[in-house]
This record gives sequence, structure tokens and C-alpha cells, in this order.
Amino acid sequence: MSRAERTRAGLAVAALLLTGCQSLAESNQEDLSLCLAGSRASQTGRYEDALGLFERCIDHGHLTRHSLGRTYRNIGAAYRAKGEPEKAVAYYGYSLALGPSDPWDDYLNRGGAWADAGQDAKALADYDQALALRPDYDEARFARGLVYERMGLRAEAHADFKRAYELGMRGEPVLERLRPYTAAGLDGANRAPGGPFDALGSTYEVGPAAPAKGLGAIWVDHSSCRDGSVSDEKAAYPDAESLRKTGRFEFPGGNVAVVLPQIRHIERLDVRIQLNDTSRGVRDDSLAFADAESQPSVAAVVRTILPERMQGSAQTHKAILQQVEGQSVDLARDEVLLREVEGPWGPLIEVLVHNRAATPCFPLAPYKQAPPDAGSATIGVSRYFARRDQLLEISLIVRVPAEVPVREQGEYARKRMNEFMGSISIR
Repeated sequence: MSRAERTRAGLAVAALLLTGCQSLAESNQEDLSLCLAGSRASQTGRYEDALGLFERCIDHGHLTRHSLGRTYRNIGAAYRAKGEPEKAVAYYGYSLALGPSDPWDDYLNRGGAWADAGQDAKALADYDQALALRPDYDEARFARGLVYERMGLRAEAHADFKRAYELGMRGEPVLERLRPYTAAGLDGANRAPGGPFDALGSTYEVGPAAPAKGLGAIWVDHSSCRDGSVSDEKAAYPDAESLRKTGRFEFPGGNVAVVLPQIRHIERLDVRIQLNDTSRGVRDDSLAFADAESQPSVAAVVRTILPERMQGSAQTHKAILQQVEGQSVDLARDEVLLREVEGPWGPLIEVLVHNRAATPCFPLAPYKQAPPDAGSATIGVSRYFARRDQLLEISLIVRVPAEVPVREQGEYARKRMNEFMGSISIR
């Protein structure tokens, strides 16, 4: 019997034997060269070679308890990649028996092996264990969502995919899973006739500037939104008096300017300025408006400086769609409409959201809808316009008067957006 076999037998029979074997290994100098060679073989798809190297490393490497556990974990990964999930399950169990400092990874890996073997209940149990130990583990959320979806538990799957996205998973695999639950693609969704998006114009306009008749407070906004939490920090804008006199704000660089606008139903405009926000991994500068200090913003102009990898029409287009898909995770498909429209500034992407509610971190936060008893209907309108290395997102929540028929609400909101855009100049 090899040392590897003796060690595994010890794990099954008695902790005392394991301790004795481990003490013997620790009395010699550890040699990880064969383990490292096994990892390299596994990374290049040579799994049989990797397994042999790992076994030899266990037999001759005088491994510490920590290294032995890591080697069992690597053997499990190799067996799983070979398509032998039952063997992978056993080795992840050996790793767990050694008390790793990060057991959630072994539970995640073993859950994946159980899922590969078609043992969904056992997979869920391991994912639950991983999340009990580390509730913010986005990979475990996503993996559990895949199992829920396969079992037909769509509500549970959707909740896990959303939470994985909120915790930081922003790539295509998560968005691909969210699409069946959310608005996706420029073709929109099947909508019943007579709804708020039933009669929309195919172009947009830009109205004349309409300066605000009254200004409230002017703030420097230091708020941030990360992982679903919001910090609300504002300070008085140091050059507020100058801004009140000119009524015009220029973004740094001077190529985008905004006349502080008159927005219907707001008598005294609360102004919020946030510059050089890098919380999304790009630089965002924003100018937002509300109808009182204590209220969330209902209109905003966000200028994003695009890194080189996101420049170009195809890359920018994809980035916009990914953002909208991520923000739509709480809404049904027929509550959001995405489309391309032409107008004076050229083609842009327009997004309409039925009954969009104002939220902290508007407009970059996930879309939320007002409750049915909130009173007047609203339509959120966002337009995305790319120009060289910059992207403008212009967003407005429009309160729709009760006398406007439902099928005309979307176009009514679009006309208010045309008015809002009249306050923006681009050089």
C-alpha cells in the first residue's frame, strides 16, 4: 500500500493515524516540485500525467497538512475535468477533512462535482454550506442558480443570478443567465397592444434650452454605490454663486455643457455634481437634479470617459447593452424597451422603463418601479450617445399627467426628454 493509500485510509478510520502520518511528514523538509509539475500538467489538459505527479508528490514530498489538503483539492479538480465526478467528490472530501482555511472553496468544488454527477440535492447542500460560511461568495450564488434553473425553480435561480451580479460578477455568463428573466436585446419583448410603448416615434429631437426658474441647493456629491449598499455624502459646492449667476455647468475639459434646466413639476431645482467617480472601473462625471435635498435625483447627465478597450461602435454598443441588462434584473421583459433611434446628434440607444422610480445613485443603479398605488404613472427615459472616447447617458423620469392615454405615455415622456436634451451642448 502506498503512502497516499495509507493516508486516505487513515482519514476514513481514525484522526489519530492522520495526525501521526502528518507529524512524520512535517519532520522532513517539504518538496512541492512534483505537486507544481502536476498543476502544470493539469492546466494543459494532461490529467492522467497530473494525477500521477500528484500521487508521487504525496508519496515523496513530505507534505504539510496544508499542502496535502491543497493537493487533494487539485486531484479532485483533475478528476472533475476528466469527467469522473464521483472520484472528484471523494478528493474534495479528503481536503475538507484536513480543515482548510477556506473550506467554502471545497464545498463549491464538491457541489460542482455533485452537479456534474446529476446529484442536484447534494450539490445544493454543498452550495448552501459554502454560502453559510461566506455569504458574499458570488461564484457559489451563480453555481447554485444553475442547479435551481435545471430543477425548474426559476424564482430561486433568478434570485441567485441577481445576487451574483450584485456581488460583482459582471461577465457574459451571468448576463446570459439573466436574459430570460429580464429585458434583453434591441428587439424588446412581446407586449400587449395599447400599452405605454405602443405608439412611439422613430426619431428624436433636441428642443431649445429652457433654463431653470428657481434653484435650490447646489452640492458636491460624494455618494457611492457598491455591492448594493449606498453611502450618501454631500457638501456645499464651493463655486455655487458663480454657477447660479451663469446657470450653466461645464464638465471638465469643456466639451460638454449643461444649462441648468427647467424640469416640469420641479419649482426649485436641487443640483448635485459628482466628478471623477471611478467606482465602476471607468471615470464617471455626473450632473444630477432633484426637487428637494432629501429626494433622490430624477434627471441626470453622466459623462463616462471610455478606456481604449471600450472605444469603437461595437465595443461601446456592447457595454451599453450589458449595463442596461444588469440594471433590468428586477423587471419583467415587457416593462423595459431598448431600441436605436436617429436624430440631430446621430444614432443613439434609447431605453424606456415603465413606472421607473427615483432611487439613490440614479441613473446608474438598478431600475426600480414605483408601487401600483404610487399615484401618477411615470416613464423613465435614458439615451446613450457615444462620441469618440466619451459616452453620454442622459436620463429623466417623467411624471405623466392623468389625462394622457396609456398608449401615448411613452411618446409623452420622449417629448419631455427632447426638452431636457435642449439644455445640453456638445462640442
